[in-house]
Amino acid sequence: MSGSLVYVVCDASNIDPSGVCTQVQYVQAPTMLPPLDAASGAAIAVAIIGVWALAAVFRNL
Repeated sequence: MSGSLVYVVCDASNIDPSGVCTQVQYVQAPTMLPPLDAASGAAIAVAIIGVWALAAVFRNL
């Protein structure tokens, strides 16, 4: 997980009766959008451009 933002959490089952976490876990911070690779980003871009082009064709009819 080098370079990514992580934070410490404690599962409810790992809390002892005195309220101390017995086993911490590191999880990645949530993001607004999921990470995409270049191929997925390009596929989404092509789909958006295709919809725009189709809308432009119907607008001119």
